[in-house]
Amino acid sequence: FGERHAWAFYAGHGPAEVKARARRELLPGTESVHRDDLHAIDDLVGLESVAGRHIHLVPDINAGSPVVTNGYFPLPRATVTAWKRSRAKA
Repeated sequence: FGERHAWAFYAGHGPAEVKARARRELLPGTESVHRDDLHAIDDLVGLESVAGRHIHLVPDINAGSPVVTNGYFPLPRATVTAWKRSRAKA
């Protein structure tokens, strides 16, 4: 049993366009997906204009996919020891 997650940053003309693109592009070939919170949009920020200036987003054709590292990583022993010492002094 396992569960995969994916995240992405998209720019678009609205939630429907962004959700449709996310469904096409994220986790392709996944056998079964959750339908409850699938591809939720956490935040929408309008960038039509800021401080009276118009904004244009231009794709970088040389940009690659971001490297994402997920997982559980143990804290270094020195970090844990330092934290314990700071708590003991409090």
